[in-house]
Amino acid sequence: MRIRVALLIVTVILIAVGAVFSVIYYDHGREGQYDEYILKYSKLEGEPGLEPVDPAVVKAIMYVTTNFVPSARGPNDERGLMLVPKEGVEKFMDSHGNGDDYIIINPQNEKELGFVCPNRSFPNHKNAQKLYPRADRCPVCGKRTVEAIFDWEANIRIGTWYLAHITAYLKKNVEGIDEEELLSFSIFAYTNGLETVFADIEARLKKQIEDPDKDIPREVIIRSLRPYMEGMLNRQQLRADIERIKREAEKFRPRLEKRARKLDLSSSR
Repeated sequence: MRIRVALLIVTVILIAVGAVFSVIYYDHGREGQYDEYILKYSKLEGEPGLEPVDPAVVKAIMYVTTNFVPSARGPNDERGLMLVPKEGVEKFMDSHGNGDDYIIINPQNEKELGFVCPNRSFPNHKNAQKLYPRADRCPVCGKRTVEAIFDWEANIRIGTWYLAHITAYLKKNVEGIDEEELLSFSIFAYTNGLETVFADIEARLKKQIEDPDKDIPREVIIRSLRPYMEGMLNRQQLRADIERIKREAEKFRPRLEKRARKLDLSSSR
């Protein structure tokens, strides 16, 4: 009897310790440390023509594709936390120029990303953060600079912008698309690259007409978006991957909402 009671007490203690560790890990560890940027940039403030994206979806893409690893690289040279494709970076830069994006765009070549210091723990370092045209050591803290796409904030900013850009494009060009389809199609196009999707559709159309040299008008390709997307999402593994992102988004949503309330409270003080 005493042994059972002792085992029960030990079990309760372990559960309590696990719960506390989980909260600490979320608030201070890898899982929660990007939330402020996710919540900030998913609003798409100051981005004309783009609507806010669901921060839970942004975080789920990050979790499923890279498990929150900032230095991640994909098979087609996608980079960073959100595995942003090269196309997404290029479209972002074309849209923004240099403007206020000193933390992202190379000051010596607006068609390239610059290098930034990723250190955010150094005292007053964020205010001293600057953009470098090449890899070097930060004069403030001595840490080696990284290409901006591997910087947390820059990657999340570009990734959420690109996801919103794709969503807006599909919403405008795919007739009769509903919210569930829009989410699935947007996730698919983000993880594959919208121009890659167009190129694949064009190649399939050329194969159908047995004329590899024929130019396919863009409007014909756009009209083929829905059947193409539906066909791709009928593939078991692709559908499973997208459904997993949706499930993870539902898990992340309550914690992100809680974090958003905390950030709003602290900013209003």
